[in-house]
Amino acid sequence: MNIQIELQVFYEIAMELGAEADLQKTAKKALSAYLHRLGCSAGMIMRIDLSSASAQTKNVITVPRNLDHNFAYREVSAIIRNAISINGIKPLSDSLPLVGTSCETNYYIMELKDFGLLLLLKNGAPFDRSILHGISRLNKKLAQACLASLYTDRLEATVQERTKDLQETNTKLKDTLSKVNMLSGLLPICAGCKKIRDEKGYWNQIEAYVRAHSQADFTHALCPICLKSFYPEYVDADGKLKPKSSS
Repeated sequence: MNIQIELQVFYEIAMELGAEADLQKTAKKALSAYLHRLGCSAGMIMRIDLSSASAQTKNVITVPRNLDHNFAYREVSAIIRNAISINGIKPLSDSLPLVGTSCETNYYIMELKDFGLLLLLKNGAPFDRSILHGISRLNKKLAQACLASLYTDRLEATVQERTKDLQETNTKLKDTLSKVNMLSGLLPICAGCKKIRDEKGYWNQIEAYVRAHSQADFTHALCPICLKSFYPEYVDADGKLKPKSSS
């Protein structure tokens, strides 16, 4: 590949590298451009989560979608996972790019800084040094696009979760309010018998009115003044109940 064609290829790939609506779309668009422009047969973008105690790997996208039948892909995927599980991500990261051959297929494991790994599988002639250097430069932009999309995905998930919580809270609040009738405003009450006049003009016992317009209910008792007035034989001069006679 001469220098003019090489530059054109890298330019066309670079134009396809940008954050899309979500991580899946970003990765698929970018990986498809790599494979098409560089003549690769298959590839994978892998996310490595370093926030957990041990690095967790997750395939973001593979093109073609199902590569389980591809022996080279299975072998290289096993190399990556075994290397991480045994030694952690740093030894693997320090050895990148990792280039080799499996079943006459050239494989290239490259770093996507702070995001994960890029795997390219290529049949036929391997990449020369200048091509690998150009891909490494493209990978910096790809990593940034993936990180931006990952942040967007997480933000969207957080918004959806909080929206769901808010909706559930609002539903509970509406349900509670629907069960509670509030008394408000001025209530016409008889100065003598203490009945309350309703909106239809009828006079109601205060207990009946309150029950009809709220969730409250009544339990009856006598205050000391009424107790002394109605049952003087049972109270002393201070309005307190007399102790029961032992006889």
